[in-house]
Amino acid sequence: MAVEKYDIWRVTHSFKRSGVRERVYHDLCEAYPDGKTVEEIMASTKYDRNMVIGALVGYRDRYRSDDALVALGLVTRIELEYHGRKVTLFKASSDGKDIRSMLKRYEQNKSLRARLKKRADQAKIGN
Repeated sequence: MAVEKYDIWRVTHSFKRSGVRERVYHDLCEAYPDGKTVEEIMASTKYDRNMVIGALVGYRDRYRSDDALVALGLVTRIELEYHGRKVTLFKASSDGKDIRSMLKRYEQNKSLRARLKKRADQAKIGN
């Protein structure tokens, strides 16, 4: 999936609905290209298991699965076998990692538009 195909509005809306989701995403971007287990994400973000799983793949009614990081394509789920034990790793997808700079630009542009609108509104009041 190419970076251009991401709906930035949908991603930012998803992050606004859940600060946990945003924090988990940024944590996985920092670890890129390595992946992390749920336990490692819990340790670095200080969130409990249900919150981390909800952010990654959704959890009951609390975290919608269609807004989850895996569903958005920002994070990849990897199933491995390690010493006869099944291990699940989550890592930022390569496109998901690139989305970070797009999100930053989107927020900066949104902030700029808000400031310009405020100035225009103040100018109308002044006239």
